[in-house]
Amino acid sequence: KVLMAVVAMVSAGVTLADGMTIVEARKQIVAAIADPAVMTSTISQLSAEDQKQYLADVVAAVGKMPGSQEEAATAYLNVCRAALKGSQKGNLATLIAEVFATVPVEYLPVVSESLGGDMLNRATNPANTYTDDQYISIATNVMQKVNERLASEDAADVRSAFAALTFIRGSNSQSPAIVAAMTAALPESAQKPASEEWFPAALAEGDRKSYDPMLVAASADDVSAETMTSMLLRVSMSQNRDALLADIAGGGTDPTTGANEKMPLTDAVMNTYREMGPTLGDGGAFGGGGGDVVVDGVTTVRGTGGTAKQIPGGNVTPPGGGYQYQNMH
Repeated sequence: KVLMAVVAMVSAGVTLADGMTIVEARKQIVAAIADPAVMTSTISQLSAEDQKQYLADVVAAVGKMPGSQEEAATAYLNVCRAALKGSQKGNLATLIAEVFATVPVEYLPVVSESLGGDMLNRATNPANTYTDDQYISIATNVMQKVNERLASEDAADVRSAFAALTFIRGSNSQSPAIVAAMTAALPESAQKPASEEWFPAALAEGDRKSYDPMLVAASADDVSAETMTSMLLRVSMSQNRDALLADIAGGGTDPTTGANEKMPLTDAVMNTYREMGPTLGDGGAFGGGGGDVVVDGVTTVRGTGGTAKQIPGGNVTPPGGGYQYQNMH
């Protein structure tokens, strides 16, 4: 349960059983690559710090395996998903950062689309629902961890952008609020190419969709168009429904009381809303019976206990932009 893992850090955390040292865990690397269940079981028995190192070790081992690019993509994806499922409480964001720091850039499209499809998707678990603001808060907090980890890595800007794309896809919308917040969460040097080239290409529909601008910017190894299409198709057809967001967010629906908690919003997110205020339109959000917090005329937080309802005027296309704003939910 990856999405729930990000938000509540309560329901999907794994506790140490008898424990395992990283030396012992490294003896399981071959088996962990071959069987995701072994990866999850092994990493769940490690300390938080050792989990990070072990994930890096297994990813490096995948890179030494013989085989096709599709086989490598499958191995990277299985290893990363299995590792996140075995994360200790409070360690999920660290492991997400490790994924985007260690998997070769040419395979990040597959990893990003898979994680955004269920583990970090806000709709995977109907019991935990997140407004745009709550989801943005979760995502920006994770992005801070990602950028800290990537500070010393090659192609850090592109790697960070792939992490941001994961959350854009996980939001199930391309609302300007979410796209702008994820752009603002990138390193400053990545914000312009992401907004002008990388994101529009990666989020385009049909044949216009392309990761080439990002892969070229990172000087990534070539992956044929046929191979990339095949790999992404397999991801899109996956039936996995693992939800981990609640473990990251530190909020959302309390599993013991069912109460809906408001997520903290960072200054960066608030500034994004202020800058975008003129493009959102009147009522460009879902209101709630529990009361709303309004920043510069933009509804940003649904009150506790609020019932979502559509308010006219929420669907607009910002001037010069290619992203359609969808009402918050």
